[in-house]
Amino acid sequence: MSTDPFYPFSSSLFFIIPLFLSLSSMICSHGLVIKDGLERFQELRLPNVIGPESLAFDCHGRGPYASVSDGRILKWRGPRRGWIEFAVTSPTRDRKSCDGSTDPNKEEKCGRPLGLQFDPKTCNLYIADAYYGLHMVGPCGGVAKQLAISAGDGVHFKFLNALDVETQTGVVYFTDSSTVYQRREWPKIVLKGDKTGRLLKYDPRQKDKEDPVGVKLDEKGKPIEVVDGGGGEELDSVSEVLQHDGKLWFGSVLKPYVGVLGK
Repeated sequence: MSTDPFYPFSSSLFFIIPLFLSLSSMICSHGLVIKDGLERFQELRLPNVIGPESLAFDCHGRGPYASVSDGRILKWRGPRRGWIEFAVTSPTRDRKSCDGSTDPNKEEKCGRPLGLQFDPKTCNLYIADAYYGLHMVGPCGGVAKQLAISAGDGVHFKFLNALDVETQTGVVYFTDSSTVYQRREWPKIVLKGDKTGRLLKYDPRQKDKEDPVGVKLDEKGKPIEVVDGGGGEELDSVSEVLQHDGKLWFGSVLKPYVGVLGK
């Protein structure tokens, strides 16, 4: 797992090698941008927000769903219909102040969902919010239900980040990148060498949280594909790579779009 505090894990692991290229593009309706310099790469432009750090597809294969900078989870409905709001993690979120925000200083009030993953059996979406804890929302979306704000040892979450769901048991694995610093303070984690990050487990059948011995990332614990982006701006802030329907879907810390690499 990367030491980058913004790098979540997923069921498949990829190495990203950035690419520097001169690219031309074609902008289509509802934010779809096809980049012809990086073969088969598209940009699903976000509506005035950035940072789609985690991506997920629901149990019917629809999506992707993306967690973005203003505290919302958005759903992609295709190039003709674009993005819509699917869920939020804060019941008191002020839309006037939060919608469209890219200001890290507003995250504590607006929420900042990071890790996303659907339970394929229940179709519920689990959400790791950096400030508001572990959440779950049903297939219809809306305001997510808060499941936990601290671990079994009583230590409150400070910076929830990555999240994954074990498909057979429904057990949720998630990371707390620090028990000292919040997300907006992430440079301090690096500069001060903070090592308080932890891997946690939530079992919805027992509704408990604990520190697991380990977590299975893929069948053999090895990368299944190497993406050679070659170094350019398209892949220079990738936070997560998700494989779905024969394509690679790229989340990002900073970009105003979701990247898609076709077959």
